This record gives sequence, C-alpha cells and structure tokens, in this order.
Amino acid sequence: MASLEEMRGLLRTNNQELQQTIAQSVADTVMVQVNVLLDTKLRLSEEKLLASISELTRRTAQLERAMNENEGVGGDTQGSRKKGRYDGSSSGSHGSRSTRASSASAGSRSDMANPSAVWMLGFPVELMEIKLRRFAAAAVEERMRGWSERIVVKARNLDQKLCIEFDSEFGAHKFLDLCRDHPIKYELTALRVRPDRTAEVRHRNRIMGKLWHQVEEHIRESMPGHKVGQNGPKGKVFVVDPTGEEVVIIFKTSNHGASDMVIEVQEEGCKHIGLSEEKARDFVDTAKAQAEGGRSSQ
Repeated sequence: MASLEEMRGLLRTNNQELQQTIAQSVADTVMVQVNVLLDTKLRLSEEKLLASISELTRRTAQLERAMNENEGVGGDTQGSRKKGRYDGSSSGSHGSRSTRASSASAGSRSDMANPSAVWMLGFPVELMEIKLRRFAAAAVEERMRGWSERIVVKARNLDQKLCIEFDSEFGAHKFLDLCRDHPIKYELTALRVRPDRTAEVRHRNRIMGKLWHQVEEHIRESMPGHKVGQNGPKGKVFVVDPTGEEVVIIFKTSNHGASDMVIEVQEEGCKHIGLSEEKARDFVDTAKAQAEGGRSSQ
C-alpha cells in the first residue's frame, strides 16, 4: 500500500500535467484567436486600400472631365467630318445633321465608367422606385452580409433596371463574382448584372446586338446548326459551324467606342454565309438607325 508521501507526490505530478495541458490548450486557443484577428485586419486593410484607390480614380476622372469641358468650349469637333470610311451615314445636308446630333448626344454623357457601380437589368415588369431599392438591398445582403449598409441604390419609378453604387471598387467586383455563381432572379426571371459602362460602349454594344439579330435571321433557314455570336470587347459578330470549332467573321469595328465608330464588312465571312456586300451594308445602316433610336429615347 502506498504511503501518504507517495500519494502526495503522485497528486503533485498529476496536477503539474493538468496545468501543462490547460496551459497548452489556452495557448492554442489564443493563437487561433490571434490568427482570426490578423486575417480580419488584413481583409479590412485591403478593402480600405481599394476604397481609397477607387475614390482617387473617381476624383481624377472628375478633374479630367472638367479640364476637357473647359478646353472644349467653342472648339470644333473634327471627328464628325472624317472621310474615306464606311460609317453608315449618307452624304448631303441630311447626313451632316445626323452626325452633329450623334456627337452632341455623346458629349452630353460621361465618358468614364464608374468602377464601383453595378447595373441590374431585365425586370419583367415596371416597378416603383422603393420596391427596386428594397430588392437591390436584399440581393446584396444575401450575398455579402453587412454590405447593404455600404451601397447607394439608384432607381426610378416605373422602371425595369437599377444601379447599385458600392463604397469601393472591391465591393462591386466581389458582388459581380458572386452573381456569376449565384444568379439573381426576380420571381422566375433571371436578371442581368453587369459593371458600369461608358455611353459609347453601350451604344456600340447595341449596334452589335442589332447586327447579331439580323445575321441570325439570315442563316436561320439556310444554315441549320450554325450559331451567331458576338464579342463585345473586340467588336466582332461571327458565325460558328455546328462543331463549334470553325468560325468566320461577318462584321467588326475598327475603333471601339468612338463617336465615329466604323463597322467593317468582312467580305470572306459574308460570302461564306451567302450574304452580299450590299445586303451587309444594309444590315449596318439598319443596326445604326435602330441603336441611335434607342439611344435618343434614354
């Protein structure tokens, strides 16, 4: 039978081991908390840095626009009188009036896209401003908890679109990424979510969309299995064969986003789909007229 002294020694040993175990557990817990705090601090620092960069970019753009407006007062726009390229406008006084009107429309809107803004489009019905605002805030909060307090929603009564302005470029990019993985729906309709674009880029994309529609109608009966596509950033409309490997270019823009944007008819591509050059130029005229009509109605 163990003596009293031996039992005391055994208790002291067990007590020391217990203290060491507790100390190690506390140390591990503290280290985990420190790592969490450091990770949180790094994320907050990144967001603050991106927010500062976004604000600096915005102020620089405002200063540049102000300088351009001051320099452009009383100036003469040369781009509206460029010759030697097919731009879809006719000669004569009517063509001159059309060109001047187009330039004025372009100059009345900002030429800088807002990197902190995101557009939500395609609501199936016209909604009141308050409902659009609530829907946008809920969509942001669902994907980015706490961010609904860091946005400004711009909407109008009886509209089918809205704009969400985040407090940083980081927030806008994160929301766009999340929407690609988890699309937003209003009732059963999937909405389009895209970054802000300049007025001229939107105008160019409208033209390319009208061309896409006309080419699709042209090949629908004669070339079953072929598909029409477009590449907005490169300004191209193309046709892909049923294998998805062979492609021909039908139209392309030679200078993207400019007010004197030129659409070039690709002869080889048009010949491949049985589209005459004259008919292709009619497509360009029609697309420009329809896009300009949509632009002036905004």
